[in-house]
Amino acid sequence: DMMQRALEQAGHLVVAMEDGAQALEAALSLLPDVIILDVKLPNTDGLEILEKLRANPETAATPIMLCTARDDLEKLSAQNQVLYLHKPVTPEQLLASMQELLSQLLVAKGS
Repeated sequence: DMMQRALEQAGHLVVAMEDGAQALEAALSLLPDVIILDVKLPNTDGLEILEKLRANPETAATPIMLCTARDDLEKLSAQNQVLYLHKPVTPEQLLASMQELLSQLLVAKGS
């Protein structure tokens, strides 16, 4: 809820999903500019969703923020080209990370 409020207050359109399978389906159909993905999700593991997103040509390059309380995923985030955010995340950290990803996206689209 905090993430959604902070992003919406900053002017971002947010489509929130609680269920991992629904999140994957939404990501593949909506093709968002950025995906914020929690590792621990109901019904589907967030890492499994990450793998499926990276395997799909339409979402392979989509910027992803991987949010988790786990300490063992920083190496994984580098391998999958995701921005790693360690929980708890403050609104300021979230917005700074979003700005970083959107800046990267603009540079990539400009290339």
